[in-house]
Amino acid sequence: MTELGQLEAEFGIQETDDDDTESSARTKEKFDSIEKEQLEVSARLEELQRLEDISRVEEVQLQQNEEASTRLEELQRLEDISRVEEEQSQQNEEVVISPEQNNFDTEAEKQADMLTKSDLSYQPSDKVMENTSLLMNDIAGLSLTSYDVKEGYFTGRDVGVDAGKTLSVPIRVSTPGTIVEFTVEKKSYDFGFGITAFLDNGQVAKVKRSNTEKILIPAGSAPCTMQFKFENNYSSLLEKVRLSYKIKVTPPSVETIRLGRRRRAEATLNLLESKLLSQRQIIVTTSAKVIELEGETTELQNKMNEKIGKIESLRADEERFREMLGVTEQQRPKNNNNNKYLNELD
Repeated sequence: MTELGQLEAEFGIQETDDDDTESSARTKEKFDSIEKEQLEVSARLEELQRLEDISRVEEVQLQQNEEASTRLEELQRLEDISRVEEEQSQQNEEVVISPEQNNFDTEAEKQADMLTKSDLSYQPSDKVMENTSLLMNDIAGLSLTSYDVKEGYFTGRDVGVDAGKTLSVPIRVSTPGTIVEFTVEKKSYDFGFGITAFLDNGQVAKVKRSNTEKILIPAGSAPCTMQFKFENNYSSLLEKVRLSYKIKVTPPSVETIRLGRRRRAEATLNLLESKLLSQRQIIVTTSAKVIELEGETTELQNKMNEKIGKIESLRADEERFREMLGVTEQQRPKNNNNNKYLNELD
């Protein structure tokens, strides 16, 4: 080593410019790389946050499913109560049944089956499904405590309708499954005839008549008021249309109402069980996904902490390099003076 080198070593002055520049470049490169990785980790964490929000929504759905389970249990109790009432009714009717009565019961069963067939596919509305009380009332239907199965008759004989006028006969129907039968006889001129149903919920429906002149009021169409309208639009201004009508309203039997109640309860139970099964499958899948995401979150958090530690270490190295460069710059004039002294010695 030359004497100059020994003096530089003694004074702590080394030619570190190139080495310091190279170290700073490597430090900056590592810093940029780690910063990029940190951005990627942050983006991944944002994605995990979004998935956690989705998981929170699914937890709300789980709570709704639990409420549906409660309604399901109440429906099961309603079905059990209905079955017990039917068994008690059968036990109370301990009478000898004649062949004629047996045939009548068979016909009544067929009619009850026909009247309640639509209840097999009963589906409550979303509004009803959200409220247990509404759902129970919709399934149970009207109360049988004061139910009257007496038939109603509405008749008019040789009724006159002036030209340009309309005769309206309102018929009140309180129960789904009611059968409305009617006959109309004209005494003179032709007249217009139509039936309109005004539902209590505000809806209006035109009734399509069959050739049998018998109308079955389906589920969801009662209670309502049926308007039978006879219009005199064909005769001259001075002539009347004369007609006769007979309308018979037969409400469903108690057995029919009970059968419809059981079928609506069964249809609702099947619907709720299907929805619960579907939601349970979603919950199982979601739970597995949440566990997986929690593991990824922990892993990413550890990586992020590791990267942050590296960044802090690199920043400390960078600061140390800057301090070393500052010391070197301060010592350079002293180095020049030493060289001057060496030259004088030479």
